[in-house]
Amino acid sequence: MNHASILHYFKKFPWYLKSEAALRNNYERIRSEYFKEYDPVYYLSENELKKEVYSLRFENKKLSSKLDVVVDELATVRRKEERLGEIYQMISLRTRPNTEADILNKLNRFYNGVYNR
Repeated sequence: MNHASILHYFKKFPWYLKSEAALRNNYERIRSEYFKEYDPVYYLSENELKKEVYSLRFENKKLSSKLDVVVDELATVRRKEERLGEIYQMISLRTRPNTEADILNKLNRFYNGVYNR
């Protein structure tokens, strides 16, 4: 074997791909993995696919439960913050960038004056 052998097979490679099914399958699998198109699910046995399906169902149920909890928590937070919605909206609309510390200081003084009478 020398460089001429490599050049010969390089030129004949497309023909080998057309004529050799096993070579073509291996080549496509390696090529797709290299280019990140590879999905191992295509090469799983029936039992392995069943295990994967059951695992994904379990994971789906777990995530669905977590989502339900988060949605409930969000609804609770929104109900609690509903009474302050207009105040928050006014503050967010009227506070200029980089003046948050000044606004916080003034609000603190305002509340100290309102509730200490």
